[in-house]
Amino acid sequence: MEDQRASRILSIQSHVVAGYVGNKSAIFPLQLLGFDVDSVNTVHFSNHTGYRQGWEGERLSAEQFKKIIDGLRRNGLLRQEVILAGYCGNAEVLVEIGDLVRDHRQKGEQLFFVCDPVMGDNGKLYVGLPIVDQYRDNLVPIADLITPNQFELETLTQRTIKSLDEAAEACDVIHDKGVETVIVTSLFLEEGVNMLLGSFRQRGQDKTERFLIRHPQIECYFIGTGDLFSAILVGYIFQAAPKQPAGQPLVALNASIIQSACEKGVGCVHNVLTKTKVWQSTHQHLLGEFPDGELRLVHCRDDIEHPTILFPAEPFVASHNK
Repeated sequence: MEDQRASRILSIQSHVVAGYVGNKSAIFPLQLLGFDVDSVNTVHFSNHTGYRQGWEGERLSAEQFKKIIDGLRRNGLLRQEVILAGYCGNAEVLVEIGDLVRDHRQKGEQLFFVCDPVMGDNGKLYVGLPIVDQYRDNLVPIADLITPNQFELETLTQRTIKSLDEAAEACDVIHDKGVETVIVTSLFLEEGVNMLLGSFRQRGQDKTERFLIRHPQIECYFIGTGDLFSAILVGYIFQAAPKQPAGQPLVALNASIIQSACEKGVGCVHNVLTKTKVWQSTHQHLLGEFPDGELRLVHCRDDIEHPTILFPAEPFVASHNK
């Protein structure tokens, strides 16, 4: 019997030879969850940029991106049903990604577009303003689902977020652009607590459904967790949401499917980080020039394939929606 789930994903993110960020954090988990993953590497670095002795490598140009896409198209290989776009160090490549998504849709092809607008964290941008403009004005408005952190949501909406109500209002700004699902992956509004806010508004509807997942902060510096979360979120969603017939949106999502996927994703990432921290504490001599070490993805494959819901979601109704 033919699998009725979406099964092929195009992941457009960074790549490192050693370590786990970008596509190295996304491809393996998605494959474990049963998906074929094609990838375009927006950068090809020796290691991520947190290492004390720097890194080597190159960024993908817009011309190189176009040639890769043209090669896939000529050979009948541009048939992915989901596009996941993450870190990109070149604003012109983001233009090309937007054109790729629009081309799929203008041809009437079913496509689900996930945008992880990787721009910065903790109040600091680590990309240039042209990249911010492309995410805000070009990619986010055509996305089905976005996964910003608190700072990235503030940057996209040009709002300051100091409360859950303000976070919900910022989500509404994104919904008003036509985006159905906004997952704010990390809100630090209470000491020692990380919060995920999910916000879902079906296109053409006025009702917005939201949920909140509170979970404890793990005191350690990790890189690649956002890339991991966005990937497994996509995996858990499409494990639960069957494809619709041609001519309709790829899947019919609802707040329940989104919430369940987020609960699984938060539990999975929490277990990966916990096990990574334990390993780090006993293997300091192996950590090299990045003292906090890399995510232990391969060793946590059971947590990815069989996620545990550790922190159940609770409904959240913003003051302006009451």
